[in-house]
Amino acid sequence: MALSVAQIARISRLLDEALPLDQAARSQWLAALAPEDKELEAALRRVLLPDGNDGVEGPVTLPRIGFSEHQAKVATLGPGDRIGPYQLVRELGSGGMAEVWLAQRADGAFKREVALKLPMLARPRKDLASRFARERDILASLEHPNIARLYDAGVSADGLPYLAMEYVAGRPLTAWADALRLGVRERLKLFLQALNAVQYAHARHVIHRDIKPSNILVSEAGLVRLLDFGVAKLLAEDDEQNTQLTALYGRALTPDYASPEHVMGESVDAASDIYSLGVLLYELLAGRRPYRLKAGASLTALEQAVIKAQVPPPSTQLAEQAAAARATTQRKLAARLRGDLDAIVLKALARSPRQRYASASALSDDLQRHLSGQPVQARPDSAAYRAAKYASRHRTGIAMSAAAAVAVVAGVWLGQNRAAAPVPAVDTTSALAAFSPPAHSIAVLPFVNMSGDPKQEYFSDGLSEELLNSLAALPGLQVAARSSSFAFKAKDVNVRDIARKLNVRVVLEGSVRKDGSHVRITAQLVNAVTGFQLWSQTYDRDLKDILKVQAEIATAVTTALQANAHRSREAIGEYEEPRFQAIER
Repeated sequence: MALSVAQIARISRLLDEALPLDQAARSQWLAALAPEDKELEAALRRVLLPDGNDGVEGPVTLPRIGFSEHQAKVATLGPGDRIGPYQLVRELGSGGMAEVWLAQRADGAFKREVALKLPMLARPRKDLASRFARERDILASLEHPNIARLYDAGVSADGLPYLAMEYVAGRPLTAWADALRLGVRERLKLFLQALNAVQYAHARHVIHRDIKPSNILVSEAGLVRLLDFGVAKLLAEDDEQNTQLTALYGRALTPDYASPEHVMGESVDAASDIYSLGVLLYELLAGRRPYRLKAGASLTALEQAVIKAQVPPPSTQLAEQAAAARATTQRKLAARLRGDLDAIVLKALARSPRQRYASASALSDDLQRHLSGQPVQARPDSAAYRAAKYASRHRTGIAMSAAAAVAVVAGVWLGQNRAAAPVPAVDTTSALAAFSPPAHSIAVLPFVNMSGDPKQEYFSDGLSEELLNSLAALPGLQVAARSSSFAFKAKDVNVRDIARKLNVRVVLEGSVRKDGSHVRITAQLVNAVTGFQLWSQTYDRDLKDILKVQAEIATAVTTALQANAHRSREAIGEYEEPRFQAIER
């Protein structure tokens, strides 16, 4: 039968979905075709399953289908082959849209191992080289400890596009957490590192669009690295600047982690990444995703599944082995997730982008509030909820006050019944009024720029943020969110008042003076409860050693915190043993 232009266009779109699948998946895909595409099934089957076609005549002329010369070239690549200035070493992985190889710089310019991504394009664009160069310059500017760098992008002499990214040796976030049987708190600490990376990218007008466990690796040292901005979309203020690397991929997405608007092909923004982060957080906590989509489903079926999916709270959908992977029981895990974490996850997974968190930073702040025992924004505010949170944060003080009250009542009762001497009154409000922040809690204030050059402000802020991220990675240490501690920048507020407002026990503050390649950093740690200085140090170093200085400061702070905890424990006999360990570099 003759096909109309509209039918040919639909076949072309459908083949883009099905061609990357293997034969078994193609059969499933054909069986799951949407009703409106059933009339094209015979023609599609003839192309996709040529050895098992049913004899129905297909179209006389079809759009370009099958593997292009670029796809065929990717399929035949092997170790030792050259792609632009890079030589392939070994394959790291592959998917429907690309292969990733470990490669080395082969033109002698410098020595570097990279993860070389080779997209398989059915219709290469003539403006590919210029687009790659434009995107490379923007994406390569993402300088963050939790983001794997994009080093290079280009097109080889024979027309094969490539993306050269930093090679990260690590394991996917969920697999790493399960292998170490991390508890909920430790998993949230890892997730907060990923949120820092996403927020950094969003602040520079870049969204990821493919957030999933395999794109978030964790190194042996516990450092999270966000990978693959190769399908990122650049947010622009006007259409002239709106260049998209996704033009190379079409509608590149991972359906199980994609937002509803992304699946439906609508315009996406930072809210789409928030949704994907919500799916990831759900899986990280409950051991399974909020819903599962059928393999090989058509695009229309996929859209309907995401639109109609009802997302239950993660505490009610625990995977069978979730508790064992988190070193607890199913009952305790469900209780741990019920309430704040259920609300936070469901807010991130709201179907409407406007009902989700406004930013990755807002999601991070709410998780930090949960970790520090503060009321979270995702739950309706009420006096009962605030009171419960207060009681949770001040168990020791409330217990002491209750004990004192019981002692008073008991004394009065004994006096009345035994005619004993009157029992002196006990101040039952002092314990509640006392400042009693979490035992292992810290705020990192923005370091003061002493260079006299306002342009160096970003350097001192960046140093403070890196120290905050390093300390936030320590299990058992509660760190005030960046947005909370940086709110006191350039404000004349007493350290003890800041600590009370942030509900932390210690505060790290300091100053930075940068002169050319020389930097002087002064840091001090203050016990906000006693007002005494716990530690201070001045570092005079070359700028190239800045990462080592950051590690030294973080390690020194950790050591001081442990020493302070030990002294406090000896003083009151009840101080909780600190669970964090010194940072190793």
